[in-house]
Amino acid sequence: MTMKMTRIHRAFLLLLWLFISLETYGQQMYLDGFRAARMDLSAATNPRSDLNGNACALVKVKFDLPNVVFRGNVVGDVKYDNIEYWVYMTPGSQQLRLYHPKYDTLIVNFGQYGVKKLEAKTTYEMSVKLMSFSLTVQRGPIEQGEYDYRSKRYHSALGLFLSEPDSAVAQRYIGIMYLYGEGIPANEQIGLDWIGKAVAQGDTEAMVELGIYKLYEVNGPESAQEAYELFKKAGDAGNSSGYDCVARMYKQGLGFGQDYAKAKIWFEKAIAHGNTSAMNGLGTMYLDGVGVAQDYAKARALFEQAGHRDEPLCNLGIIYYNGLGVDVDYDKAFGYFQQSASFRYAFSQLMLSVMYAKGQGTDKDPYMAFEMLKDSVENGCEDGIPTLAYYYYSGIGTDVDKAKAKTLFEQAARNGDKYSQDFLSKQTF
Repeated sequence: MTMKMTRIHRAFLLLLWLFISLETYGQQMYLDGFRAARMDLSAATNPRSDLNGNACALVKVKFDLPNVVFRGNVVGDVKYDNIEYWVYMTPGSQQLRLYHPKYDTLIVNFGQYGVKKLEAKTTYEMSVKLMSFSLTVQRGPIEQGEYDYRSKRYHSALGLFLSEPDSAVAQRYIGIMYLYGEGIPANEQIGLDWIGKAVAQGDTEAMVELGIYKLYEVNGPESAQEAYELFKKAGDAGNSSGYDCVARMYKQGLGFGQDYAKAKIWFEKAIAHGNTSAMNGLGTMYLDGVGVAQDYAKARALFEQAGHRDEPLCNLGIIYYNGLGVDVDYDKAFGYFQQSASFRYAFSQLMLSVMYAKGQGTDKDPYMAFEMLKDSVENGCEDGIPTLAYYYYSGIGTDVDKAKAKTLFEQAARNGDKYSQDFLSKQTF
């Protein structure tokens, strides 16, 4: 592949950028109202019961948009007729989520509208509308390329980056796309050539990305040394992620022998530059007492300092859930896990499932326990697979589905889970 491009090719790519980057029109779902309709007896005259035989609440959702999917403690099929959905929900429900392929998810927390939880045989009215907006955005090729890359529109992103071949940012992204085969066939040599150009221009993000590739994809002591040098160079040039990566090499024993003392030093160098990932990394050392004296107060302070991020919030939840240096506080734990789960952090979703199942920090709710557990597994938490299999097998929070249960038990058994192996040997499906 030649790195040169014709003047016509470049002009075409720039015209393509002008066509796609000047305007963005959109709509999003928003809640226009929610209340208990005490005079509406539909929930009582058209009753439905949940799996435990409890009479359901009925949420009438006025929304002139077909094909909306409702998730939460929804019982049975959702009816849609004359711009109104009838959504039956288990009593005690606190939240309803609305999904549509064209719009962002709408999450409705009933407590924000004066309804702590839904009551049996009660009808509620919800009004949802689409809010239209037009936003004129004039992005350059690089900015639009980054936006398209984050949106996984790789073909468009590649074309835009190739229209600016002298840009270090473009070179970095082109290199990454070839190294990992994102939207194009993977080609290590071409990828290394492109990202190497960005490194040569002093792009510290490219240094970190190339170091990560050398460390995890190439392997071996020589590539680990190259990764270390790239990380250190990035850190010295002001990118604290480089120092954080060096710290993790020592903490995890990647390329070098495990050395917690050196890990602590490098984490502290990154923290001095405000790196929140390093705050979390050092916090976990204090939390677990690894390489340092166990100190829950220092761990908690570092997690709090890291701010509104998925893993530190989860770690704060763990601290309050287990009473590590503080009194057990399920309410605080639940709140932290909820905030972390908003980033789709799988372990926090798993912990929310546990808390819904046990009624810790919230009302006991098997339907939400199932939903959170399902989300957790879908986001890669293998620890939740055996429990999700059992939920399907027993019909906890969902309909009995022994075929799904068997598939999940078999998946967990292949991963070495002894409970699943034992369950499969004793149960018939």
